[in-house]
Amino acid sequence: MNEHLPEGIKMILSEMCNRVGTNLNEIDVTEDFWFTKHAWTTQEEDDFKEWMLKFITENYSLVKETFVNPKSNKKRLKRQIDQFLWNYGWKYKEN
Repeated sequence: MNEHLPEGIKMILSEMCNRVGTNLNEIDVTEDFWFTKHAWTTQEEDDFKEWMLKFITENYSLVKETFVNPKSNKKRLKRQIDQFLWNYGWKYKEN
């Protein structure tokens, strides 16, 4: 179902799924609005952003087609992570 995804993106989405108690194999990312099926808090998203920044920094070769090199432009990479989560991050839990 998600075989078309690059390996690095699969790893990022898999971690994102794990953080809300689901599995990437249970989600079809080609389906419209797949990212609205689960929710997290803003704190959970912030923790994920930190994980994602570290992951990209340590595994840049897996995501170099999608994200800028963290060694050359960390500020831009953080903006790209924000944009990625704006587009594909889980919805927020209501208080």
